[in-house]
Amino acid sequence: MADNKPLHGILRYTPNEGFELEVIGSFFELPELLHRRQNLEIIQGTSSDGKGITLYKCFQSKASFGSPSIGSQGIRSTRYKPSRIFVGAHFDKEPVFKNIIINYSYLDEWINISGFEIPMPSEDRELIIKYKMPKDITMALDENYALAITHSSEGPNLSFVQKESCIKQFTYIRIESKKENTMKEYDDIIKKIRNFLSFGVGKAVYPLTIIGQNEEYVSFYGTKKIYDDIGIYYNYMKIPNTFEPLIPPEMFFTFEEISDSFEIFIRNWFNRAEVLAPVFDLYFSNIYTAKLYLETRFLNAAQAIESYHRRKETTTKYECLPEEHEARIMSIIYSAPIEHRKWLDAQLKHSNEVNLGRRLKEILSLHKEIAEIYIGNNQEQKDFIYSVVTARNYLTHFDKDGEAKSAKGKDLLIIIEKLKILIKACLLNEIGMDYTQIKTILERYRKHSFMAWVE
Repeated sequence: MADNKPLHGILRYTPNEGFELEVIGSFFELPELLHRRQNLEIIQGTSSDGKGITLYKCFQSKASFGSPSIGSQGIRSTRYKPSRIFVGAHFDKEPVFKNIIINYSYLDEWINISGFEIPMPSEDRELIIKYKMPKDITMALDENYALAITHSSEGPNLSFVQKESCIKQFTYIRIESKKENTMKEYDDIIKKIRNFLSFGVGKAVYPLTIIGQNEEYVSFYGTKKIYDDIGIYYNYMKIPNTFEPLIPPEMFFTFEEISDSFEIFIRNWFNRAEVLAPVFDLYFSNIYTAKLYLETRFLNAAQAIESYHRRKETTTKYECLPEEHEARIMSIIYSAPIEHRKWLDAQLKHSNEVNLGRRLKEILSLHKEIAEIYIGNNQEQKDFIYSVVTARNYLTHFDKDGEAKSAKGKDLLIIIEKLKILIKACLLNEIGMDYTQIKTILERYRKHSFMAWVE
């Protein structure tokens, strides 16, 4: 770096390009810039209102040159794209945080805990609105992290001519750690909570506000420690500009419905997230990717069920015992010509795994009551399995013989909805929900789904 003198710059944000810092001049000498791209781990700055800003892992995206003048070295400006922005603090190295506070889209609606008390107006036209901050709901995620549902409020506003007064309440998830961690360590937790909320809401959920709290940025009110709020922003995080209104009855399930068991459910979700990671990825790809072809949605749903069966401890994984299958393979390979043995070994490698049809049959058997309600009787379940297998095979291999048999259009959409119900039942069961509650939630879901229109 050429020197530590301050440079002027502008930090811009656009939905398509994300954050980009344009620095007037350069931190480096011209030969250094011409030799190679000069990325920076940390860039510190100060906003126009005096807040400290730290840009982390800054990639040099552009450098502009002009005719050299006295002291300019011919460098007009350089631009950097930071991976993360921290507003409210200056860090000399990768920041660490004791607590992280997140507001997600639809979190207020999903939690739906209000501190407002609004009685009916009295006969003398007196209207009283009371507000009391709801108490925090805290629980342990594991031995290192705790989770809290917490609230904040804004207002009321006061003016010389008082024509209105407003109080706004906001709901947050706070993650508390026994030690300070980097954002990379928190990212996994933020994602798992986002997925759980998305599962409950039934729509894509995004972190709208992320606040970090660091032990170096604190103040004291008497003996009480108060953390400064440090705003955390990710570059390239695609978040919609608007969200369609959604009320609790339209959600898959709400916090109120599971509040008595929420700690158990969220801990089970975290505990199963690693094992079921491929299932989560396939399931949530259908939720978070709005413009997917119907065929892709079907394949994601079918593969999610298949992946779930593979990872379920109690399901059948093989057609016969592995040692029996190994002996069978060796017998087949050694009876083949030498030049074909390597190819044959590769073809038979996974031949002992149960096929999709059997996997579906076992999943339906595991959720017998759900299958009877939403798939049908034994014959209808057989037809459903045949339809899924046929469509999966055709959309994987695109063989002409399977084209005529494969479901399309509305028929494929119905199959997708039935697969979604099965996946939802599996995931609800994984978090520890009993079947009485699962059936209640699924019944409400069906009334608001595509299934209600075709039945």
